[in-house]
Amino acid sequence: LFSYIDSVDDLISIGDGWINEIPKDFLKPIDSYDFSALKSKKSIKFIEKLKPKLRNKVLPIGFSPWVMLFRNGDKWLNRANESWDVLLEEDLRGKIVFPSSKRIVIDISKKIEMVDSLTRLRKQALTYDDKNSLNWLFSGKALLAIVPLQSCLKYLYRDMRLSIAIPKVGSPLNWNILIYPKLSTQKIPIRWIESSYEDPLLSNLLAQGWIPPMDYDQFLKSILKLPKYYQDMIFTSKESYNRSWSLAPLSSTDKILYKEKWL
Repeated sequence: LFSYIDSVDDLISIGDGWINEIPKDFLKPIDSYDFSALKSKKSIKFIEKLKPKLRNKVLPIGFSPWVMLFRNGDKWLNRANESWDVLLEEDLRGKIVFPSSKRIVIDISKKIEMVDSLTRLRKQALTYDDKNSLNWLFSGKALLAIVPLQSCLKYLYRDMRLSIAIPKVGSPLNWNILIYPKLSTQKIPIRWIESSYEDPLLSNLLAQGWIPPMDYDQFLKSILKLPKYYQDMIFTSKESYNRSWSLAPLSSTDKILYKEKWL
């Protein structure tokens, strides 16, 4: 990715999973701009998890939570809205599509209050393939998939068999960030970013499962302006929003530890 854009003089939006791939000295600082009005507890916590040399070169502009997407899942929804423990239900064994990222699976297992939660969780898997999760659900081979809200929310009104749960214990967050290459001649589009915190753009983004890093009370009014169908899908509780967590980029040591834990 970065070998391709190295000569491009523009601003770049990437997923947080690419942070460790950014070449050394590729970026210039963006902290000279006044983004204080755009900061929230969520974005501050995200930035604090980065290496010190990146903290003034990355601007988190939005995220999408990982959610449980059910097919004909009415019997599990109430429990799913409480915790991730529902993933260990016996009648879901072999029917769950987990993310390809083993790290996300491990992090979710830490929220399950059972001994050997990761081992138990892995026994529930049909496959690890979030990119094709909807195909697995539509085919009937899976009953549940764990995917970013942004990737599935638009499909829910097309198929009434689908439903979403975000547990009160929180969910991993999939971030989008803005970075500023040294070769860029562009100005930071501060007004464009600010507009995502205001209606009508804010409501449109929420309806797509994409959430600017605002405090819950700030965007709740915009959620309530949406059809009730959407209201039931986007963080139905302040508790689940506040408890959701960002994934810090893994160091080389962290990668080894996660690999060992998986094995």
